[in-house]
Amino acid sequence: MPVITAAELLQQLRSAPPILIDVRSPDEFLYESIPAARSCPLDQLAVWTRELRPDAAICVVCQQGVRSAAAAEQLRALGFQRVVSLAGGIEAFRRASGTTVRQRRVLPLQRQVFLTIGSLLVLSTGLAQWVHAGFAWLGGAIGVGLLVAGATGYCGLAHVLSRMPWNRVRPGCQGDEGSSCCSAPRSSCC
Repeated sequence: MPVITAAELLQQLRSAPPILIDVRSPDEFLYESIPAARSCPLDQLAVWTRELRPDAAICVVCQQGVRSAAAAEQLRALGFQRVVSLAGGIEAFRRASGTTVRQRRVLPLQRQVFLTIGSLLVLSTGLAQWVHAGFAWLGGAIGVGLLVAGATGYCGLAHVLSRMPWNRVRPGCQGDEGSSCCSAPRSSCC
């Protein structure tokens, strides 16, 4: 799979910029993205490709380069030949002094889930150790929740956190459930 380094991409953005497609989730995109990038989550990529010309120069971006490599392979299989993946993802782009923008200051939902689970496990361990051994059930319940999430793909905690006021995206913002994948204009209203 052809890749492009962050330094090479920065050079191309000055002269002949490719179409930048960010395949991370909408909340990751809103947390930090490359200014010219379009948000198109990996699971929606095949639908959105109808908006692209087969001869377009495309650079696929994600957080660290894993999802973008998969997306580039998917685009190549769909007939797009001028596709590259950004090696190291947006993290490498930032390290190479590339400018990124943040439309929202809220952590991506996955990181919120990790922080919540970690906090609850520390709390349950402390309570079981210093207050009453019966609090150990909380750690067990968290384990069951993780097993269910892994087996079914549904995370109840992520669902609850996504409904919290700090995670709500105002209508019209990119990443809103009602907007189309890559056609919604970038907005600073979130």
